[in-house]
Amino acid sequence: MIKNEKLRIWVNRIFAFLVGGLLIFLIMNFAVVSSVKNQNEELTKELEESQYGAKRLSDNAKAYFEDKEYVKAIETLDTLFEKQPGSNEAAEGKKMYTEVQDMIKKEQEKQEEMERKWEAAVAAIQEKWQEDKASQLMEQLEKEMNDTLLDKEWEKAKEQIREKWEEG
Repeated sequence: MIKNEKLRIWVNRIFAFLVGGLLIFLIMNFAVVSSVKNQNEELTKELEESQYGAKRLSDNAKAYFEDKEYVKAIETLDTLFEKQPGSNEAAEGKKMYTEVQDMIKKEQEKQEEMERKWEAAVAAIQEKWQEDKASQLMEQLEKEMNDTLLDKEWEKAKEQIREKWEEG
């Protein structure tokens, strides 16, 4: 029994040591994890604030507008309205939004006007080209016909001259 009791004491000590170690591990892990989670949440908020801060979004939209990248300006303003709806920059952004939309409409109208002018110009250019090409082809055809007719007539005349020359 003494031997058995000593074994039991050692098993209890080892078990207590393992349970204590596990308990310390869990407490440390919980403390570290909760502090890391808190730090992660703070960093996420800071990142979101820096990325979606009203001033930054407003400045980005202005820069896109000045660079005539109107689609990106609209997207940035939409993000501003979504992320910072009550800010002063959002109110300012609403004014810019209408300006950007007006510029987009002007660009579209300008593009459509250029397209109409191109279509009109193409028709005139095509007509002139067809006339020039037709006259060029006609000259070429006449030259080929003249060359062919002259060659045939020369061959006939040459035959007649040869016959006369051989007779005489």
